[in-house]
Formats: sequence, C-alpha cells, structure tokens
Amino acid sequence: MSTVLVIEHDPLVTLGNLEQLLCGKYEHVRAWEKPQAVDRIIEDIECGARPFPSAVVILGGRMNAYADEAGPWFPATRHLIRDCAQRQVRLLGICLGHQIIATALNGSVALAFPENRECGITQIRWENKPTTLHADESALWDSLQETSHVFADHGDAVSELPPHALVWARSQRCVHIMSCGTVIGVQFHPEVTESIIHSWAQSDPQTYTQDIHDEYALHRDALFDTCTHLAQWLLGPCTQ
Repeated sequence: MSTVLVIEHDPLVTLGNLEQLLCGKYEHVRAWEKPQAVDRIIEDIECGARPFPSAVVILGGRMNAYADEAGPWFPATRHLIRDCAQRQVRLLGICLGHQIIATALNGSVALAFPENRECGITQIRWENKPTTLHADESALWDSLQETSHVFADHGDAVSELPPHALVWARSQRCVHIMSCGTVIGVQFHPEVTESIIHSWAQSDPQTYTQDIHDEYALHRDALFDTCTHLAQWLLGPCTQ
C-alpha cells in the first residue's frame, strides 16, 4: 500500500480535510512533538531500513521558513524536498511548506512584508498552462482549473522562485501555486476546515472577523473540491 508521509510543524495547523481524503494511507509525523523524527526517517531511508514514501505533504505553521531554531527539523525537511525533486516523487507543500520548498530549491522568501498579508478567502488567477508539465502534473492543472478562490493566512511569501519553477496561479499579492517537477507548493490552505478556522480565530480574534467565517462558509464546498483534487494527485501511482 502506498503511504503518504505528512510532516506537521505546528499543533494548530493540522491535516484537516486531508485526514479524510487520504483514506488512512498516510504516516503522520508531528515534528513539533518529535523534532528528530524527520532526521531519523531520512537516515532509515538512506540505510535501506525503510522505503522512500510514495508521496509527501509538508503542512503549514506559524514560524517562518528560515526559523531553524524554532523548527530544528527544517534542514532534514529541505533534504527530503530535494530528494523528492530528484526522485520525481510527488510532494505537496502548504503555506509554510510551500515557502520551505522555495528555500530548499534555491528560491527565497520575504518575511513579514505587510503587502504580503492575506487572511481569509482570496481570489487567484491562473497563468497560461506551461507545455513542459509532466503528464500527472498536467492532469492536476486541468482538474484545478475551477479553483478561483482559496483560503489563505500568511504574512510571508515566496519572493524569488527556485530555478526552473513554474507558476500556476497568483493572487494580487503573491504566487499561490508553483511546481518544480513533481514538487508542488500552494500558498493557501486547501485542508482548512471550520474547526481549524475556529482554533485560529481563538489565537487571533482581531484578524478573524465574522466576515472571514461567513466567506469561508460561502466557499466551503469549492475549497473541499480543491483539496480533493490535490489528495487524489498525492495518492496516484508512484513515479520514482
């Protein structure tokens, strides 16, 4: 059975809808609870004690993509991202995960720029479809074309793309979907649920106004569809 490795950075930023959509076919690593876990996984892979995962998800978090002190597992996570890119293994980075992809693959991230701040339902616009996408990523592009609104919560953003990265979609402020082969980053939160939004509102009640809750409710079904397409892509046949 294929197994998706999920790396969680923050107890407030959880699997959400992905827990249901990955159908139990995942290994959940709470790195904030066990900071050495990602290093041990890489060591086990390199010595042949475990197979490489069929796909990887890197969730979001409240730290920034350069905060190795707060996230001592970040260097191992970057290593894993580079390995996925080299092996052509599917990897989805969400919000902070998207930004860590950029830092791992020689891009960069702008920190705490006020103009990058987005919270709540955000409209995105699609670029012209690149002709160089692999077949699986091309199919994912096509399946996501109905996505026009996403749920975002970030202040940092990718400021310099990794070499050869392809931009799929942007908001008015930043890149929201990019790919580097089979490594895909999304700045938004496809996994978000009402329960997650409630927990974020408790930690930041000034930002999470009633309008944000109402807009989420209005777009809930479409957001779930976007997450479904991403989960189905993750669970597709391994290409390594």
